[in-house]
Amino acid sequence: MLIGTSRYAHDDLPDQPVVRNNLTDLAAVLTDPEFGVLPAEHCMVVHDETNLTFIGRQLRSAASAATDLLLVYYAGHGCLHPRLHTLHLALPETDPDDLGFSAVAIDVLKDSIARSPARSKVLIIDSCFSGRAFTGHLASTADRVRAQIAVRGTYTFASAAGNTAAVVMPGERHTAFTGRLLRLLRHGVPDGPAELDLELLYGRIDQLMLAESLPRPERFVVGDIGRLVLAGNRAYVPEPPPGSDAERPDVGLRWAVFTRAPGTMSDYGVVASGADLPGDLAATIRDHLGGVPDPGAFGQAGALPWISFSGCTAVDGEPLLAVAVTTASDARDGLGRVITATRFYALPWQTAADTGLTWTGLYRTIRDIRFADVDAAPAELDAHDRVAVPLHRMAPPVLSESDLSRWATVAAAIVDGRSVVIVVDALDPPSVDERLRLLDAIGALMPYGSRARLRAGTWADHRAQHRLQLHFGLRAGPGQIAVAWHDDEFEIPVGPRGRMHLDRLRAMRAAGATAADLVAELAGQREFRDVALPVAQPAPPPQDEAHDEAHDEAPPVAPSLSLAADPGPSAPSHRRTAVTPGETAALVADVTLASIRNGFAAALLAAVGLLVFSFGIGSASGTAVLTGLGLLAGAVLMTVVVNAVKRARARRRFVAGTAFVMDVTPQPTVDAVFARCQLQLVVNAPGVAAVAVRVRDPRVPVDRWPEVGAQLPVLVRQGDPRRVLVMWDRVQTHDEAAAS
Repeated sequence: MLIGTSRYAHDDLPDQPVVRNNLTDLAAVLTDPEFGVLPAEHCMVVHDETNLTFIGRQLRSAASAATDLLLVYYAGHGCLHPRLHTLHLALPETDPDDLGFSAVAIDVLKDSIARSPARSKVLIIDSCFSGRAFTGHLASTADRVRAQIAVRGTYTFASAAGNTAAVVMPGERHTAFTGRLLRLLRHGVPDGPAELDLELLYGRIDQLMLAESLPRPERFVVGDIGRLVLAGNRAYVPEPPPGSDAERPDVGLRWAVFTRAPGTMSDYGVVASGADLPGDLAATIRDHLGGVPDPGAFGQAGALPWISFSGCTAVDGEPLLAVAVTTASDARDGLGRVITATRFYALPWQTAADTGLTWTGLYRTIRDIRFADVDAAPAELDAHDRVAVPLHRMAPPVLSESDLSRWATVAAAIVDGRSVVIVVDALDPPSVDERLRLLDAIGALMPYGSRARLRAGTWADHRAQHRLQLHFGLRAGPGQIAVAWHDDEFEIPVGPRGRMHLDRLRAMRAAGATAADLVAELAGQREFRDVALPVAQPAPPPQDEAHDEAHDEAPPVAPSLSLAADPGPSAPSHRRTAVTPGETAALVADVTLASIRNGFAAALLAAVGLLVFSFGIGSASGTAVLTGLGLLAGAVLMTVVVNAVKRARARRRFVAGTAFVMDVTPQPTVDAVFARCQLQLVVNAPGVAAVAVRVRDPRVPVDRWPEVGAQLPVLVRQGDPRRVLVMWDRVQTHDEAAAS
């Protein structure tokens, strides 16, 4: 039974909107068909319930019905009675001055749990135990709370000590404690056992909270149930029996070091390398870098190490599988700055394919290689100037049904030649092991041979030019598809090859194949494949006009998203509109009409005609009057002719098209009719094929603010695709889109 309160009527109890996410996501994890421990019909969620009697009845009913496991979870404010110091769990209408009649007393909760016939009982409380009644009782309150929440035969999690406030981190989707619990349940514990028991989860959560200087959780165990399994380990990868040469053969790795010499200001480059590597080795290594690493970015999403993988070709033409690891060193350059080093390793592609080597396995193969100095060769080399290490062969990753539904379309987009960034929270990023697991999960949903040319990495900066096709980051760069790390569902436009790949997966599923069957089938497809297709190119420089500051060229990213092919039924259709040639001509005429009317020659002719006409009227000269009228008529005729010519030129210079929204600044929350907006677009129009453009529009209607994935009607300047005009009056408002 999952109970949570996110909104409160009393001023002393601030709202906690993230509690709703706690309940929804925790229920999904606990009832997962493959890794969860509860059937969906046995999981009850009570959110923002005001009726105390109803909660009591539901709790007693669940407790009496449970025979194997009873799990009770509460998220919200915890309050202590000001006189009795008894703990109460707050509800939406809780009054801190009248807790007995407006909140759930912990004694009542304990009694219901203790009376349950369930063999195992788990109580999880994610709340602050201090509240307004803590003043003057800090020393004794912690002990009182510990005594109160301990329940006979129950394993109890508490998000914080009795005199410590629980935390909600800014920008995070969950409370700090539940968010880290969910991280472990949803993504697993790398190098951990196949199942996650309560003691293991507590230890890992405690480590995470301590590392981030967050309030450390507490646990209370009454009875011997610490080994109770709460979920399967999604990151568990079975390994072959240790010591088996057949299972872990030695391999001679080719190597190179990309850094700068300590104490100097020399450029970063290849300072040491072995033999039989790619010809342009420095360029190959740079292709693995997702930007300029920051050695001081501790605890941030872009912190080192960065790990990237790709296929490449040796100077003699032999295909290779490579990994590059960028780390910070203890050495400093001539200005005293920390030097980073990228260690590059490669092995024959055929060796990797024959063993089904995963990216995680390749990283574990090389992670313990030692170097004497930042710019030195590996400490141990064989007679062929290679690093001899046992190949860390691992079984394919184990995917749940939710993993399959979430990441199959991402794999299809990669197969289709698209570039995908997995967007993470800056303050709550996944660990390196979690990122490697997800990269392998997506890779497992493609033919294994696709890794021969696919570039994937644990991090890339959206502001940098790089060649990674699948990576983690804070946001998408130009022409990239962005999917959120925490989202359970997302739609991705997929082209013909991607749709064909998804159709094959669906056909296998329809024939009864499980997620494991799909992974095994794709892992067996080890023939050399190339996932790179024609990609979007940066917009060419303007040919006949000065650069418009409001429309900047997006920096080139290769490979990037191509929309030249029809995205098909899976492409987003939110607020899609059509633009006819007639509408295009009318809009362009409207835009140019003001400048046409102000044509200098026509205005001068009209002024002279008016002057002559006035002179003729004053002097009673018929000739002057007729001359003035003729000049005025000529001015009108000139305006008509110039207008027609300009309109014809405008029709030739602008074409109607569509723009696919890859990224957009957040919609303003303040009341406003118009606001400034920056968009990353991929533009398609006659003569303009899949051009990545950045547009800054100072006047976007807030009620028509676009979303990522929307297609917008645009006018595109021929010869200068950066000159894009979004026709906002032809975009549906949010209300119109909802109604349709």
